[in-house]
Amino acid sequence: MKQFCRFSCLSILILLMFLDISVHLSEGAKTTYEDVSKSLMSPVCPGKMLSDCPSSEGSQLREVVKKQIREGKTKEEIISYFVEVYGKTVLSVPPSEGFLITSWLLPFIVFLSGLLIFSILIFSWLKSEEDILEEKHNERAVELDSRVERELNNFDG
Repeated sequence: MKQFCRFSCLSILILLMFLDISVHLSEGAKTTYEDVSKSLMSPVCPGKMLSDCPSSEGSQLREVVKKQIREGKTKEEIISYFVEVYGKTVLSVPPSEGFLITSWLLPFIVFLSGLLIFSILIFSWLKSEEDILEEKHNERAVELDSRVERELNNFDG
């Protein structure tokens, strides 16, 4: 059981090492079209980023983004404008608040659950194999003991 706890703790530590911790840009950073377009999905081309949408409506929305950048609006202001007009579906990354936080946590929970189940199965298989070997050894020892006992009785008798 100690090995299982150590294995689980080690697995969790390795997982945490590989988690990407995002670094937020400072408020004074200049807003660029690339930053904003990577954060918005196209409301007219389902499943495509705004920058990749080939339709004329997508082109008009890209011009709206460029116009707002020229007006000096920040990335957050532009994104909030699009969210107000088209809803949260235009966000390329789901917000980490409320019920939508499950879209962030669910993959990790599923991964850790699978890792836990896999670990339990491996340890139970190893334990049962040890029990079977010990049983065979005990049976063999009893058989040898009885044989020695018989031979001693035959030798004396």
